[in-house]
Amino acid sequence: MGLISTLSKVALGVVIAKSVDHVSRNGMPKLGAGGIGGMLQNLGGGSRADTNARAPHSNNLGGMLGKIGGAGALGGLLGSPTPPATAPAGLNPVFNSAIIGTEIAEPTRDQELAAALMLRAMVQAAMADGTLDEGERAKLMQHMDNATDEEIAFVSGLMDQPVDIAALAADVPDGMEEQIYLLSLMAIDLDSRAEAQYLHDLATALALAKPVVNDIHTQAGVPLLYA
Repeated sequence: MGLISTLSKVALGVVIAKSVDHVSRNGMPKLGAGGIGGMLQNLGGGSRADTNARAPHSNNLGGMLGKIGGAGALGGLLGSPTPPATAPAGLNPVFNSAIIGTEIAEPTRDQELAAALMLRAMVQAAMADGTLDEGERAKLMQHMDNATDEEIAFVSGLMDQPVDIAALAADVPDGMEEQIYLLSLMAIDLDSRAEAQYLHDLATALALAKPVVNDIHTQAGVPLLYA
């Protein structure tokens, strides 16, 4: 299925896992063309993060290759161990096509690695107010029927990892800060202090200023984080 398709399926699972109350308050997150995929494209490449204010972090996506499930976990999924160059500007239209179930062109290695990082961000954010119970895990996984055993194991491994904002931020290369924040936001109901604190801490770790964060929330159609 590929990690981009896996990302789209987990994103769909996250939406379903959100309560009816959340949807009634905030509406369904935008998923199709012009939705998350379009936003990922718009937010990529020309990041508004203050990169000089960030803690030491990766300058490419190569560091993801050994993450989750031991050394070589992603290398086994993606084949050749050749490290990637820079983060792609966005996954649109590949992501848009994947999430609405149409066939997608063969993604590049960098796009697959970006999808792996986004999966990690989304799953971690879903655990911002505590660990996932079995019901929540099942909802996240229920649309992955076409995934390979390796892809399922990768996502399951993400769910077994502790929430660690600093470690996540350290793997986010320059240019992907806003994309990672957006996918994290999509996985959160934003109806508890713990979730709001998680987003604040993530934004701080990614050096995203409050006006930038609020702008992402506005684009996503969800309540602002900062007054």
